Amino acid sequence: MKFEFTKKAEKEFLNIEKDLQIKIFKKIKFFEKQKAPLHFAKKLQDFVPPQWRFRVAGSYRVRGTWEGEKFTILRISHRSNIYK
Repeated sequence: MKFEFTKKAEKEFLNIEKDLQIKIFKKIKFFEKQKAPLHFAKKLQDFVPPQWRFRVAGSYRVRGTWEGEKFTILRISHRSNIYK
């Protein structure tokens, strides 16, 4: 599976502290190597199209959509802001 960033997600990622960026990047790479990465994700309710979230570093989450072999990251944010 391949993870891709939207422009908004990339901008959010670059605004996070460097040490957290490294942890988040390593976790995303870990998920990419898994045979069933959605096993580590939680499907979100009331989102159309369906969205999933991954816990990546402490209180930070990655939210996105799944299409074939591609996971498009829509948001990277603290858990208190990720669903807004």
